[in-house]
Amino acid sequence: MRVLREAILKFDVTIFDKKNEDLVKSIWSFDSNELLNDAQAQELAVDYQLTFNDQTRLLWLMDRYPLLVVDSVVTRKAIDLSGSKKFVLFSDSDNIKKISNLSVFRKLSDLEEHPEIYKTVVDKFRCAIQLKRNAFPLRKFLEENKKVQEIITTDKLVSMINGPLVICADNEELPPLYIPRHISRNIIEVRFFEKMDEDTLVFICCWKKNSKLLDGLRTVDVEELLKNNEYGEESGKVIYVSESEGSWEKFEECCSKMKKPKAHQFSMTEGEELEWVRSKHGVEDLETFRVQQSSMEESELLKYENNINIVCAESGMGKTELMKSVKNQSRFNSWTIMIYARNHHQHLKEKKDDVEAFKKYIIKRIYNRYEEFDVKFLKMLIIETKSVVVRYIWDGLDEVSSEHLKIVKKLIRDLSLEGSKHWITSRNNLKQDLERYFKTLSRTIKEFDEDQQKKYIDDKLAHLSHTLKKTSENIIKTIRSSSCKGVLGIPLLIYILTELFSEKSSVSRHEWLTDGSFSLAKLYHHFVEEKFYCYFRDRLRCNLNNESQSEKNEVTKKKRIVNYEKVAMKMYFEGDVVSHMDVDKFLNKIKSRSDHVGIITRVVETESPLFLHSSFGEYFAGSYLARYDTHGDKFGLSDRSYKNIRLFRDLLVKQK
Repeated sequence: MRVLREAILKFDVTIFDKKNEDLVKSIWSFDSNELLNDAQAQELAVDYQLTFNDQTRLLWLMDRYPLLVVDSVVTRKAIDLSGSKKFVLFSDSDNIKKISNLSVFRKLSDLEEHPEIYKTVVDKFRCAIQLKRNAFPLRKFLEENKKVQEIITTDKLVSMINGPLVICADNEELPPLYIPRHISRNIIEVRFFEKMDEDTLVFICCWKKNSKLLDGLRTVDVEELLKNNEYGEESGKVIYVSESEGSWEKFEECCSKMKKPKAHQFSMTEGEELEWVRSKHGVEDLETFRVQQSSMEESELLKYENNINIVCAESGMGKTELMKSVKNQSRFNSWTIMIYARNHHQHLKEKKDDVEAFKKYIIKRIYNRYEEFDVKFLKMLIIETKSVVVRYIWDGLDEVSSEHLKIVKKLIRDLSLEGSKHWITSRNNLKQDLERYFKTLSRTIKEFDEDQQKKYIDDKLAHLSHTLKKTSENIIKTIRSSSCKGVLGIPLLIYILTELFSEKSSVSRHEWLTDGSFSLAKLYHHFVEEKFYCYFRDRLRCNLNNESQSEKNEVTKKKRIVNYEKVAMKMYFEGDVVSHMDVDKFLNKIKSRSDHVGIITRVVETESPLFLHSSFGEYFAGSYLARYDTHGDKFGLSDRSYKNIRLFRDLLVKQK
């Protein structure tokens, strides 16, 4: 605050936007006894009982305080006649021409005339891209592109007084009880190094100096390779090692030096296992030797980020929330765009795999959220100097059609060749296809371990009464010791289970959880029942003890469930049966009024519904098939993408 005051006093006129008037005034708030340290001035202030405004005028006449005025024709004339007095001008116009021969402070570059103050400002005032946690001094951004100082106005500087200025602020909101996940490592067995071809370059970073892991194989310090030209013609099996962390640049340098057709980088873990980091060709050679038993904290995911990164896991494992968390951990020199593949049907249909068209489309959608300054700032660093990397997160590739999947894969590949980073999530049915297409290894998300389960359950049920809490603990204990204990390791399912407990729930409503009939289909069924129960009780304020009202509610519920089933069937299947299912009226109501039951969260621009989670769509499709196609004769369910629908159908048929 002090340095900005000093900066303002160096100029005849400092210009701010009118909307910042109160904030600017706050930096000039003062104790008159402290500022009026001139004895005569103090005496005048006391004798004449000067008001705050009078005191500021007195300080202005003494050149210790700028006069704060609102822009107008009269104000401009007064400024011209006031000689060397200091003014702060509040204006609505961004195009203020030079005022007479007076010095004007409007943007950061104006401060270059006063090097000491300029240095203090660029070292002390902070800025960040997307996330406040990524804040750095302005100097960091000026080193990348000095033209940034031409667009950082006094308004932006004053906004940095209370904290960093965040460009394109976009922090993803995680669930309140989000638990950081464990992610698989791709550990490669030592046998690979014994059997690998001589035309393969291997670079291992984080190497432990006295490790015996690769005894019998020739290892060479990578620095020897890089500084000694004779290694360029090295033949035979040689493994290059480095005790430091190996960057992408170091790996590229090794590849350039050796010019072998296949190249792999590994990192030695604390337990002296060799973890795959990246490859240039030949990644398929690793598959036979790959194990995924070890895991890492999600905070390590960006440590060895590649241009293309794949995370595959089954439904409900928290892929979307993990990607939101990854986005929130992005580094200062990156800008991350979250793309839900299913929401871009129309563009993919019209523009296919045109990379330039896609960039214009997606950037326009994103830029429309932000003010012009943010967009200019970002473009200076992304387009002009390429010092900020664009990271795309493609969530849910398994939720688009096979035709659009081909288009998206080509878009990702072509965009990555331009230098952008990409994270892809999908269910396991696309794992092999994605790995082969992008020539990389995927990771998976580990289930909650018992400690994570306990933490989530304890936090989620902390508000319950002693009786209900005891009941829920007994139920969870029973599930944990049953064949269905795997439910507790899946984030979505443990969420659904704990949602069934509430202060207003009847204990008898939970009996099915411990009577030995527990199943995944029953869990979804009772969750849906609970949603309707809350809808009738809280939204419609029905008397649930009234028999007549309860019968009406049951009719309403059955009709709505049939509509959910039809919507789900149209999402997954085609053909005559499905084409005659009319759900337009139902979806239009949800689009205009929302789904107050809470099963469908919204209807997107392509008129496609989004269920609370994609697995609820599969549950309702399975529910329909359990009644009308128990053997799967009408709808072919052999495709792996229908695995969950088959499961729900079979469980529901069995329950009958």
